[in-house]
Amino acid sequence: MHEWLETIPSNKIMAFGGDYHNVENTFGHSLMARAIVSKVLIEKVRIGYFSEDEAKNIAKKILYDNAVELFNLK
Repeated sequence: MHEWLETIPSNKIMAFGGDYHNVENTFGHSLMARAIVSKVLIEKVRIGYFSEDEAKNIAKKILYDNAVELFNLK
């Protein structure tokens, strides 16, 4: 995730796919994805790579907005 955030535009990253056959795995993956994204973005803010507002916008993009746009959801 560190490398992706430094080399790939944030509108091209999706941290959660949910492509599981049961709800338990989907829920577990959602928790893991949010934890990893949070941890990495906190570290990026701590070292000054992103501002706090930038990190919040990036988190929203990679956890929600990018999928909505890609799949043309309402």
